[in-house]
Amino acid sequence: MAPMRLRDVTAPLLLAGVLLILLLLALATRYPEAEIVVRAEEWPVVGPAAQAFRARYVPSEVMNAEAGDTDDESGAKRQPVAQVEVIRVVDTGFLGVKPKVWAPRGTAIHHLPDSDSRVLIRLKRDFPLSRLRRDGDWYEVRFGNSTAGLEKGWVFLENYREPTAEELAAPAPVLPLPATAASEETVAVAREAMREGGTSGRCGEYLLWTDVEDPAVVAMCDRVGSRVDAAHRSRYELQPVSVAAETVFLFRDIEDYRAFRDRLAPSAHEDGHAYPALGYVAVAADRSLGALESILTHELAHLLNRRTLGPALPPWLDEGLARDFSLNGRLGGTEENPRRKNRFRLPTLPGQSPGLPLRELLELDQEDFQKRAARNYRAASRWIEHFLDSPGDDLRPRFLDFLGAIASGEPISEDLLLNRLGVSWAELEAGFAGWEQSGFAVTTTVSDRTTR
Repeated sequence: MAPMRLRDVTAPLLLAGVLLILLLLALATRYPEAEIVVRAEEWPVVGPAAQAFRARYVPSEVMNAEAGDTDDESGAKRQPVAQVEVIRVVDTGFLGVKPKVWAPRGTAIHHLPDSDSRVLIRLKRDFPLSRLRRDGDWYEVRFGNSTAGLEKGWVFLENYREPTAEELAAPAPVLPLPATAASEETVAVAREAMREGGTSGRCGEYLLWTDVEDPAVVAMCDRVGSRVDAAHRSRYELQPVSVAAETVFLFRDIEDYRAFRDRLAPSAHEDGHAYPALGYVAVAADRSLGALESILTHELAHLLNRRTLGPALPPWLDEGLARDFSLNGRLGGTEENPRRKNRFRLPTLPGQSPGLPLRELLELDQEDFQKRAARNYRAASRWIEHFLDSPGDDLRPRFLDFLGAIASGEPISEDLLLNRLGVSWAELEAGFAGWEQSGFAVTTTVSDRTTR
């Protein structure tokens, strides 16, 4: 047999390469969160294309990696906010190594280190704030949460002293809170940003203000809002302490949404956010119906997390639950929604890290969690999905027991998680690694994903 010449294989190799590139681009549009597409961002030649496609097809709550801080140094008009939950008091093992100041209930966070400057928020309970710098008795701090964003401000703490170990060991229980209705002032700010002031309606169990005229979008909102509470209760077996009373602000144009966001939560996501303490979800509607449904479901989950578990949960739990719910909430979905209709994970190769260890996730505060948001959102939701959906073991009832303990007021801690799961860290990580390495492919017709 004559040896094969280079020109005899060049054409087939080029054709195979072109087909591979086309396959990756197709995956990027249909399965933008597939592991192979995420990894392709780092490859030569196809990397820029994969990044561009993911940026177009993945909602920004998971593409917000390493976003910069947003400071309000201009003094531009913003809605005053009072009595907002900021950080949940948890076991000190979750507080990380960053310097903190423990601010007492009622402390005002000011825009500047001046008692006459604008008050941004007033704390509802004692809790730790990340300390950035000190100027006499004034401390610059970072505050906020993963849904409404992180901001900077100043607190005045005269003759401040660190709390004792005894004080830290006995935090007041934090319980689920009833729904907060959006104030007239908040509604007015939203309507100012809408075309012709918007119109009122219903988004299922939630109030709705919108300037969207597309009946398909309004119908989708009503369907999701009608099913989300029951679906959340079914997946996590948690009972809300109140019925829904919050408002959905649905903006036709993203520029109008951002004008509203910049008034109330300037560090929040680019296309949607929840502010449970102010009683609203705000979403920009100028995207595909499937992507809009996914974002709306994710943000409504934050309202339900507050009514079932409590305010200002650690980011791994709050965002992990919200993203898991947007993927697995069984609401019934839109045919074009790739995140709900099809999910694909590439099996982990030997010697390759199966994902971010849970212990590392638990140690991330709000600021660090958002620095690598895309990675951390995926990792947190995978751990939640592992706890709830792993076949052949009893992780699900144990994890639900952990959630129930939080709902009853037990402080969130590593010990609480491990004790309720009944495993060691080594066993937990080994089980997750095996689950990840197995990979899975799920194709579910959307009509089957109805609320149980």
